[in-house]
Amino acid sequence: MTKRIAQDSPDTSLTLIRIRDPNEALGLAVRLLAGETPFRDFPLGLSIGGLVSVIDSGRYAFARRGGLAVGFVGWGLAGREVAEAWAFRGYIPKPEEVAEGPCVLVFALQAVSTDVTRFLVQRLRTQLFPDKQSAYFIRDYGPGADGKRRLRAVRLNRRRP
Repeated sequence: MTKRIAQDSPDTSLTLIRIRDPNEALGLAVRLLAGETPFRDFPLGLSIGGLVSVIDSGRYAFARRGGLAVGFVGWGLAGREVAEAWAFRGYIPKPEEVAEGPCVLVFALQAVSTDVTRFLVQRLRTQLFPDKQSAYFIRDYGPGADGKRRLRAVRLNRRRP
């Protein structure tokens, strides 16, 4: 059973949904993320524990096209200090630090195509969190030639009307 949480996008027929059964949502999230960089490289306990946390708290959504899930986003909410420490200094926030706040921390975002990624980011900004100050992402480009992971922190500030 799913719950629609945003309108269809007229040009792509994408819908933002949340699955009511957390076990079904977790299974679908794992299916979408497994094998994808960077998620395939994370320790199992870290990645599954993070997914369980965002799904149990209801801080997630799937992008659906037709009957297929084509994207996933999971987030937390925090104060600017915690958000900046997480994004720019590698701080791992405690669960109570990501329950409320003016900033969105995007812990996982995976999509099958660029248009689905754009859809998820747009919905984060305009429908899920139009009143939040900023959204933070950590882009992971995988290992470089030297074998070290290439990470880039991104902060999207709220658009002014």
